[in-house]
Amino acid sequence: GYTSVLEEIIDVTDLAGKNVLDILKNRITEETIKSATDYLTFLFREDLDEETIFELNPLSKIEFHFQNKLGLWSTSKYLSFKFKRIFYKERLALVLCIVEDISENIKLDNQLEKAHENNRNQMEWMMNILHIQPDLMREFLNVIDFKLNKMENLLKNSMESADYTVVAREMD
Repeated sequence: GYTSVLEEIIDVTDLAGKNVLDILKNRITEETIKSATDYLTFLFREDLDEETIFELNPLSKIEFHFQNKLGLWSTSKYLSFKFKRIFYKERLALVLCIVEDISENIKLDNQLEKAHENNRNQMEWMMNILHIQPDLMREFLNVIDFKLNKMENLLKNSMESADYTVVAREMD
């Protein structure tokens, strides 16, 4: 069985009796379908422990594509398929599948990663600025100081005539 929420998440109705791989087909990459097929085989092996099953899951974070009326991929979201095996008298009795829309989490993770990247770049720029040789920094500051003083003097002297084009020419 399944809940109606699943139909909303994957935008597919009448899921009763459908194979998981048939539902995923044409909505995820062929490579992921192959990995999922192998994984589902392992899922039913009773000799594998839960930790191994959890680590092998290729569907824990997948991009799920939606098709438009022409059958082309139009939008997508990120889904997480988690499987829980239920044993009864040491035999595999039931496999539960939990599907979660993790699109918002992925979006926030991407934004956070971008912010971290920007912070790393800013720190790198700052470190590069701080590692400039003192002589070069002193020369740069002297040139800036000279230009600012020259501009201030020119502006003071030209206040009477208010001819700022002369000031601009003399700044070059």
